[in-house]
Amino acid sequence: MPTSPSCSPRTSTPVTTSTAGAVPTVERQAPTHAGDEREGAQQDQPVISFSCGLPGFPDAHRFALASLGNDLEPFCRLVCKDQLGVEFVAVPPEGLFRDYKVRVDDDTAAELEITGPDSMLVLNIVTLPTPGHNDKPTINLLGPIIVNKQTLAARQVILHDTDYGVAEPLSA
Repeated sequence: MPTSPSCSPRTSTPVTTSTAGAVPTVERQAPTHAGDEREGAQQDQPVISFSCGLPGFPDAHRFALASLGNDLEPFCRLVCKDQLGVEFVAVPPEGLFRDYKVRVDDDTAAELEITGPDSMLVLNIVTLPTPGHNDKPTINLLGPIIVNKQTLAARQVILHDTDYGVAEPLSA
């Protein structure tokens, strides 16, 4: 039985999992509640749940996983259902960073009921350039989002002992 969720950093020995392979999909859709509609987040979209919110967004717990359209797959949107206007672009890293490895610590794996690489979806948040600037899109490889594909429980984790950064260039 997993321990109750803790919003503090983890210190247990990490378990290494790889994101190599085909782009994962969510196996089932979580139930949504009447009146939860937000612009861009329809009722039939899977809703992932962060028990502790996201870093910097402690009250943002539920996010619809929304398509950006077929032309932009595998990129997707995380649309907050708790706070209007909170939205992120995210992408599964495989296909973009084939050697990217995620280390999920034992406490997080237990909390999310992750049984192995096949039971989890890894997403990374993308930062888009500000219009009118010469900035390029970047991806946060240091802080991936881990989602249990069955329960849709999620947590953003910080990887340790790695050279990955929060603003890695995202090349075309």
